[in-house]
Amino acid sequence: MVVEKRDEKKDLENLLLFLDADSNERRMELLRDMQDELDDYLIASIAASMEITIEDGRDGYDVIMQELEMKSMYEKMPRLRMNEGRRKDGGPIKR
Repeated sequence: MVVEKRDEKKDLENLLLFLDADSNERRMELLRDMQDELDDYLIASIAASMEITIEDGRDGYDVIMQELEMKSMYEKMPRLRMNEGRRKDGGPIKR
């Protein structure tokens, strides 16, 4: 049985690139680029950084990409403005 040695330095570099990405779109792009280099350790580290759990039998890459796609949709949506249509004293604005 041949055990492939994990390149810890490369894993750390890839993890830091992922964590430093400024958007979920960028994170998806990075994951696609490093897909051939991903191992279970790096997948688990990325999942932990996103606070998601990968259940047994599921493909970690797919789970992470689905989560990033969902988050990416919300990044593109306009934010709710809680005080829109209200005066500073909390009353409605008459139009």
